[in-house]
Amino acid sequence: MKRTHRLAAAGLLACAAAAGHAQAMKPGLWEHHVVTKSDSGTIERMAAEMRRQLESLPPEQRRQMETMMAAQGMGIDASGQTIKVCLTAEQAKKLDIAMPDGSCTQQVLQRSASSMKVAFQCKGDAPMRGESEVRFQGDTGYTAQSVVHTTVDGKPERLQMTQTGKWLGAQCGNIQPVR
Repeated sequence: MKRTHRLAAAGLLACAAAAGHAQAMKPGLWEHHVVTKSDSGTIERMAAEMRRQLESLPPEQRRQMETMMAAQGMGIDASGQTIKVCLTAEQAKKLDIAMPDGSCTQQVLQRSASSMKVAFQCKGDAPMRGESEVRFQGDTGYTAQSVVHTTVDGKPERLQMTQTGKWLGAQCGNIQPVR
């Protein structure tokens, strides 16, 4: 789960960086949905196994796990991964959303009023690099396509990520801003 969460976070980082340079995003609660496809099918098999393991838990344990994930703004279903992120007014203005460990960087390659292309690189135990193209729907939504190069089980892997983001509202509830 850590790897898929990191992949999604890298995609969010690229999209957030792009949004910060193209136009403003509303502060508050955002929901990002990420679908990842790998050339080898490895990521899809890992995600399916994770869902099977969750579904095989006794009902009480499954509810506890789903509650814990929801409290962190995460959800997994057959179509992909959902992550909720709280943006403070300052973060929305600057789009200061970075990986907590500082392992990812990004560079704007192209931009217009409605789209942006960004290259990103993440170091650490699961290094990855890639490019994202983001299309904005005002300050309350976006869609993105990303190509990510990484290593899975010691082998080079190319991933294609499709992402959508939408603003849910000004209040974040129990989701804390990313620090």
